[in-house]
Amino acid sequence: MEAVDSADFIYVCVMRMRQDRIFIPLTVPKTVLDKYDGPYFYHQGVALEETVRNHEVENCVEAIFEGFDVMSPFEQDAFLQQKPHEETITAKLYYTVLIEDRR
Repeated sequence: MEAVDSADFIYVCVMRMRQDRIFIPLTVPKTVLDKYDGPYFYHQGVALEETVRNHEVENCVEAIFEGFDVMSPFEQDAFLQQKPHEETITAKLYYTVLIEDRR
């Protein structure tokens, strides 16, 4: 029988993954949006991908920003439950997340 070097073995790791779509609400004073040059919610959505992956979803492997929807004033009032002191705009930032299924 021939000896086999451990370098000849290939280890395969199979991870079960599931995909989900989540949203993170982001409320910003209207004055910030008025001063910002460019699509504010888009830039914030991309910038927050790592934060979503590391802090918002347990066992998250990847978070990909997909887009956003600005809430209507009625929907924003219901969501915030309190009227802010200054005019604000709230958007739902949508992410597709890949989650390691550890069952």
